[in-house]
Amino acid sequence: MGNPTNAKFNPPTANTDGSPIAAGEITSYLLEVGPVATPQSFPVSFKDLDIAPAPDGTISVPLDSLGALAPGNYMGVVIAQAGAVQSAPSDPAAFTIAAVVVTPNPPTGLTFV
Repeated sequence: MGNPTNAKFNPPTANTDGSPIAAGEITSYLLEVGPVATPQSFPVSFKDLDIAPAPDGTISVPLDSLGALAPGNYMGVVIAQAGAVQSAPSDPAAFTIAAVVVTPNPPTGLTFV
């Protein structure tokens, strides 16, 4: 299996008081990612005001939006933003970026003369 290419999540449907979230109430999402070794530190983040849900209602954020992540083990959370108010972070999710090994093709045209 290759490295993950997207962070995928379900947007919230209700506020903490139980009231439904109105259309347009969520203005952005903040995806925060950091090494597993420091789970409370999320030094890489992505914020986008124009993320639209897929037909199944989920939202995907391309991981390359975070820049190049070095090989390693990571944790990430997502936070919904409604104007100036942020939600609590989602439950953290772990993922791994494996080193990509590029192997050259073998030489061709070997002859003995």
